[in-house]
Amino acid sequence: LLDVLKGNRPEEGMLQTRLLEMNLVQAPQVADAILNNKIFSHYDRAKISQLCEKAGLYQRALEHYTELSDIKRCLVHTQMLQPE
Repeated sequence: LLDVLKGNRPEEGMLQTRLLEMNLVQAPQVADAILNNKIFSHYDRAKISQLCEKAGLYQRALEHYTELSDIKRCLVHTQMLQPE
């Protein structure tokens, strides 16, 4: 599925979201690598940010959150964030 979606087309946003969702639930390190490589840009950022937080990927969650309350909640886990 990843190979099929590498075109990063807007009409594939729902599939990009679903792929990231599956990986965040089953293999968070794979989702982290996909997000790190910036392969996709048309996914549901709000949904993925919540799933990143649940998976313990607080840095990724912070990169996606826009609401101050979400950011504050995530910042409680500063020990898990990368120094840069």
